Amino acid sequence: MPAPTASDATADSAAVANSNGPTGAVAQNNSNAGLTADLGVLDAQLKIAAANTAAISQNASAAAIASAAAQLQVVVTLETNLATKLQSRVASAANATAALNAVLAEMNRNISNASSQATAAARATTPVAQATVELQTSQSYLQAARVSAGTIVQGVSSIPPTKK
Repeated sequence: MPAPTASDATADSAAVANSNGPTGAVAQNNSNAGLTADLGVLDAQLKIAAANTAAISQNASAAAIASAAAQLQVVVTLETNLATKLQSRVASAANATAALNAVLAEMNRNISNASSQATAAARATTPVAQATVELQTSQSYLQAARVSAGTIVQGVSSIPPTKK
């Protein structure tokens, strides 16, 4: 199967965003199933972001860099929303461990770093080679945050969500 192209990624991004509301936001469901579904949406968006970032090597234009940076910011938003839900679940757990809180803090740091890198890459004055490195770094931070999210979801899976 050929690697996804930037145009494939754009079409996939639109499909996922349309299926999740106008902003592509994760569902407002703190249940274990809802968190697992959020991870699936996040995985799809990370795949699209990776394809956009990889496409920069074939088309290192300012528009391609801006597109890749924008897709990374979509992932930042999804991970930020998921981190908020996970924080709620961890905080509501009577038996939440310091380890879960540490993983959550690391996830939030990675999300913040990824956002900063994507923003820096999108600046019009950033040289293409530097922007490419910043996009790849942002992607790495988002992948690390995704791993943290998976760890937290596993950790809270036995903890019932807060009833509202």
